[in-house]
Amino acid sequence: MTNLTPEEYFRSYSAMIPDFAAFCGKLADPLPVHLRINTLKARVTETRVRLEHRGIFLLQEKPLPMVFRAQNLNQPGHLLEFSLGHLHSQALSSVLAALALGPQPGDVVLDLCAAPGSKTSLLAQLMENTGTIVANDNKPNRLIPLRANLKRLGVTNTILVRYPGQHLPKRFTFDRILVDVPCSAEGTLRLGAQGKIRPPLPAGEKLLRLQRDLILRSFDLLNPGGTLVYSTCTYNPEENESVVQFLLENREAIIQPVALDLPHNPGPMSPPSSSVGASTPTNSIQWDSSWPEWLKGAERNHLLGFFQNRFGIPESVFTNHHLLRRGPTVWFLSKDDRLTNLASLPVESVGLPLLRQVKRQLKPTTAALQLLGPHANKNIVSLALEQLRELVEKKEIKGEFGASPGYVIVVAETIIIGCALCLPGRLISQFPQHLFTEQTWEYLPAGKGD
Repeated sequence: MTNLTPEEYFRSYSAMIPDFAAFCGKLADPLPVHLRINTLKARVTETRVRLEHRGIFLLQEKPLPMVFRAQNLNQPGHLLEFSLGHLHSQALSSVLAALALGPQPGDVVLDLCAAPGSKTSLLAQLMENTGTIVANDNKPNRLIPLRANLKRLGVTNTILVRYPGQHLPKRFTFDRILVDVPCSAEGTLRLGAQGKIRPPLPAGEKLLRLQRDLILRSFDLLNPGGTLVYSTCTYNPEENESVVQFLLENREAIIQPVALDLPHNPGPMSPPSSSVGASTPTNSIQWDSSWPEWLKGAERNHLLGFFQNRFGIPESVFTNHHLLRRGPTVWFLSKDDRLTNLASLPVESVGLPLLRQVKRQLKPTTAALQLLGPHANKNIVSLALEQLRELVEKKEIKGEFGASPGYVIVVAETIIIGCALCLPGRLISQFPQHLFTEQTWEYLPAGKGD
């Protein structure tokens, strides 16, 4: 398809966009970098101050206390705080979709098209890691970044499943559902060097039908009085207003105003008609339970005793968590009285990996220690940034570290980094390989001038 100017590509939208010329001109601006501070693992003020001390200035997006525009940062993924899950790079429009859903602590929520997990993790943050989120995506390759982001951000209340969203069985019901559907992605378009855009493939009949299937099934999965948010990253009314209109014509749904104190546009009042209907559901999918083994009694107490004895983490910290085992890995998942309603739902993973059994020894994960570390009071090794860099690059450093032999929690500049193995006279990194990049050190005082 030939590259077009914005005026050429979006001509059919000119009547519905209040200031069409300003809209087209805005496409020449680069996308701003927005950071969401993840309050599951970090404090907003401390994180902001620490970044600004390094010359990264943040402008709060009112009235969103945890969302900031980074004014002089191009690659937030290289920040140490990003790798540790203290913050996440997330477009403001993505943030708004989750806020519009308005999840409350203790809710049972479905994110029907969840990958790569930005909205899912924000839902968990708003729910304070309580209740249950079912994060679904149909494509195995999309589950990889979804799982990685939830792990990095310390999410413990989420169950990952892989299912065609339009066929999710109606016996599972939810208080709130976010359906951020596959779309033509017009909202991601920006001008290239020649002042033109490369148009995406147009929304075909197959995509339009899928969007209608997904919104109908989402509505059918709602508990009485539940809330559904339908969102896209496109401007196309056929993919937005027409899909909502299709829902209103086929279900007893009610449109509610979005209770966010932000400027917005109500959209076209008369959405374009479409001849595309929903597809006919099939009943050919066979269900099978794949939940990990629930750990109770003596086995649960043994694992909790390990954290108490090794790190001083009291067992009460785990009061609101289940422990589950699959193979050598133990996971911890937020407790929810309604979790049993999802027992027959096939799962890919649950909660956050807590520890692994390695050669008859219990090895805590870095992800778990980052979350549990504030409750620890022993076998904590504090390193200078220079020592941390040496540990990362050489995998081992020499010295005496004031901890008994075994796994320890590594801290640098009061930030919990993760797990290491302390042996007499040396400290061995147990950090995941992806935790640091070469560019990470450019944003840290120890890396300047090297």
